[in-house]
Amino acid sequence: MQRDILAEITARHRADIAERGVSLGYDVPEIRTRPVVPFMAAPGTILEIKRASPSRGMISAGLDAVKTAETYVNAGTEAISVLTENNYFRGSLGDLAAVAGAVGTRASVLRKDFLLEPDEVNVAYDCGADAVLLIARILDAETLRAMAGRAFSLGIAVLLEIREDGDCGKAYEVMKLARDMGCEMQLVLGINARDLATFHVDLLAPVRIRCRMSAYCAKRKERLKLPPVVAESGITTDEAARFAGSMRFRGVLIGEAAARSPEKAYELVRAFVAAAEAGMKTTETLLWENIAARLDRAAGKRPLIKICGITKESDAHAAASAGADFLGFVFSGESRRCTDGETVRNIRASFEKDSRPVFIGVVTDPESVGGREAVRLVEVGILDGIQFHGCIPPDDVPGYAAVRVQSDADVVRMKELLKAGQHRVLIDAFLDGIPGGTGSRIPDAIVQKAASLSQLWLAGGITPENVSGIVQKFRPELIDVSSGVESAPGIKDHEKISRLFAAIDNR
Repeated sequence: MQRDILAEITARHRADIAERGVSLGYDVPEIRTRPVVPFMAAPGTILEIKRASPSRGMISAGLDAVKTAETYVNAGTEAISVLTENNYFRGSLGDLAAVAGAVGTRASVLRKDFLLEPDEVNVAYDCGADAVLLIARILDAETLRAMAGRAFSLGIAVLLEIREDGDCGKAYEVMKLARDMGCEMQLVLGINARDLATFHVDLLAPVRIRCRMSAYCAKRKERLKLPPVVAESGITTDEAARFAGSMRFRGVLIGEAAARSPEKAYELVRAFVAAAEAGMKTTETLLWENIAARLDRAAGKRPLIKICGITKESDAHAAASAGADFLGFVFSGESRRCTDGETVRNIRASFEKDSRPVFIGVVTDPESVGGREAVRLVEVGILDGIQFHGCIPPDDVPGYAAVRVQSDADVVRMKELLKAGQHRVLIDAFLDGIPGGTGSRIPDAIVQKAASLSQLWLAGGITPENVSGIVQKFRPELIDVSSGVESAPGIKDHEKISRLFAAIDNR
């Protein structure tokens, strides 16, 4: 049985309250002397005071909370998060009071903990916090509403963390409360890239869950405007910070990376703010928001499905009508499924905007004639992104990497790409001299190792006959099918496409 770390932390915190009260034995100041500083009034970072975590163990045993906070302020952070949980994170209310007193009005201060009772909000306020973290997942709707109302009445903000399906309804009730109390500016939504039950990280999760919350709001009769959203956790590199900024989040909460190396904080702040201040939807933004929305709609039902090697308009529509999320167009002269820009333009024009799958160009060499043509098609909005198949993805072209795998060394390559900032890496079967569409399966042991690194995007030898077993065994987030639904290379068999989707839907 998988360990539920969040449940452990919450149970321990509840026991501590029962034993020592909501102040946890700390001598809380009788009067707050520090003025309330607006929380996340502008786009920016929330850098965290953090000594340890359940997933990483000790991060910085000798961390001085006040000195670290000064470093963060000098780096230009918008807010400082102070972990006050002691059992797993080695924080304290003393850290909160000391940091709040030291930074004054130069940054807002968040109390980050696993709060369970309204009186804990008062303790946070008295210790100088400008905002409190409330985790929807661990609070029933009535308690959450009471705690949010307490914060609003005190004049401090709520960072309301959502992640589960049931969290949307709870969050919406808090949004209505904020409206009714005239406190909309005191509510910020937080979406954690880290699943607090397992502590696994997915940087696309905040984008996906924001899509879910937006859709939930759109269906309500009040149609309340979504509050500012902060992406939490998992930001360890400049690339990840830039991605969050380009995804138009109000902010990012950066924990371990800042705590381990406070001097790196300036680089992370600069990377996020520069991307956020650009203030426009880029092709990368559009691609990943589209993918995230599709992932959220498909969650728990089936994987996303890409039909690759499209060369004909009729095949594109057959795949789309069956339910394909992606259509792949190969721009590699080595492939028997190679297409050209004019064909893709015509296919794109034949689709209504609302019914069109994601158009992905497949490139084996970005500097080849076909590779350059595919990039131009992205620039003019014909292709949505590029699958860089067996080559290094350029930084300035939206898309994702694909690795042909046959051994552990190839899985290491996948790990390196993920560490370098790739949000997803597709794995395909290796066959010497053939870049893709081999019809060959990847060994199961290699697939399992790849799946342990990230959400699984899987290609290689998938057919209507074996797809049900593959989906049940590996639970991929996306499957990529080419030769398995063909009558000849580049010619799709519409009956096979129908059987593929039927096998997935009826498994």
